[in-house]
Amino acid sequence: MSREARTGVEEMQMSYSRWERRDATAREDLGRAAINYCRAQRAHNTKVTGARYFWIDAGNTIAMLIEGQPGFADFDPEPAESLTAAQFQMNDAARQVTSELWTDARLGLEAYERAGRPSGLDTSLCRVCGGIGSLAGTDVGGGAQVTTCVVCNGTGRAQPAT
Repeated sequence: MSREARTGVEEMQMSYSRWERRDATAREDLGRAAINYCRAQRAHNTKVTGARYFWIDAGNTIAMLIEGQPGFADFDPEPAESLTAAQFQMNDAARQVTSELWTDARLGLEAYERAGRPSGLDTSLCRVCGGIGSLAGTDVGGGAQVTTCVVCNGTGRAQPAT
């Protein structure tokens, strides 16, 4: 059973990539390639929850942000034909200069600890906001601990930094 099913807190990963237009590619062709790739991701990967692109400058650079459930970016030895075609169209139009996979902080911490490297952090979920921030324990005497979420402080809303 996934943690989301157990706790109601959604886990997510994001893929961030940055693409620079090739000299021989028209700006509209780069935009068309980017939107086709985003549409193909949403259509053929059931774990993708969102795929968008953004112009970063005057038409020479695009950033793509693809969001999904954990594992959406895993290697697929037999991707859908239209997804492969969209990937080649994107590669023909631009050079990928950055590719990063961002993961939910809790997923990253759990992977770190599974590797045998204890963090020493309390990773309990806040019952109010479901926050992924560590919980701060306050000793109230006699070894008793009152645990308060450092994200919402029990209010359900993020608290301003002090």
